[in-house]
Amino acid sequence: MMARCLPRPTLLFVVCLNVLLHKASVAEPVSSYGQPSSGDALLRLTYGGPANVTASVGQTAKLLCQIHDLGDRAVSWIRKRDLHILTTDIFTYTSDARFQVAHLEGSTNWTLLVKYAQVRDNGIYECQVNTSPKLSLAFNLHVVESFARIQGPRRVYAKFDSVLRLTCVVNMPKNNEVNLTWLLDGRPLSKERWVTETSDEYVTSRLVIRGARGRDSGTYTCAPDRAAHAHVHVHVISGEHPAAMQHGVAGGQQIKTPVFYVMFTCYVIVACSR
Repeated sequence: MMARCLPRPTLLFVVCLNVLLHKASVAEPVSSYGQPSSGDALLRLTYGGPANVTASVGQTAKLLCQIHDLGDRAVSWIRKRDLHILTTDIFTYTSDARFQVAHLEGSTNWTLLVKYAQVRDNGIYECQVNTSPKLSLAFNLHVVESFARIQGPRRVYAKFDSVLRLTCVVNMPKNNEVNLTWLLDGRPLSKERWVTETSDEYVTSRLVIRGARGRDSGTYTCAPDRAAHAHVHVHVISGEHPAAMQHGVAGGQQIKTPVFYVMFTCYVIVACSR
């Protein structure tokens, strides 16, 4: 049986409909926010944590990329400044052993670990899937040198039986785990004596010693792990005005009047009285 030809308007409509259906089936180009790509609308990348990650020198930075419906595709982490492939799937392709990927079978999480982070690690890192074109997410890693600072002068005088308060501030982001200890002459103090708080950019620790005694004199150290320590010297005094404070000289040193100046003054006084 011969095929029956469709009228020209009807044939034109069918052709146009086929073209439209074909375009609708083609996925949109890849975007850095994990939109569908390569004809697979289920495959997508999302941020499992912050896109901007701040870490302190010596700590482990974690860049968390979540990949949904990965299938048999490969996942890579790329360092953008030199386009170096750091990892592919669970394998590391760099001689720098500080870079590793953490992934549990069946999980959507693919985490790049930068252990013992250094300032030179600053930059953009991309989580990529080998689609065509590639799916990717960009992460900005910022590594800072953290250090502690005790507010106030480096030498503190406290009255006997008074309340001694010391405040230490560390420029360490709160998304990093902080282990901070106060020391007196190198010996750890009881944790009950201080309170530590965190903000977006700083860690603040307040040490309080009530009823200060002579034994509380010494060098106090604010000692956060993986950050430079800070020191302050404390003197507990029983008098109202110690000699060092009277003369405004740190360290308890007293200003001594030269002998020749005293002798000259005495000579002038005697000569004038004659």
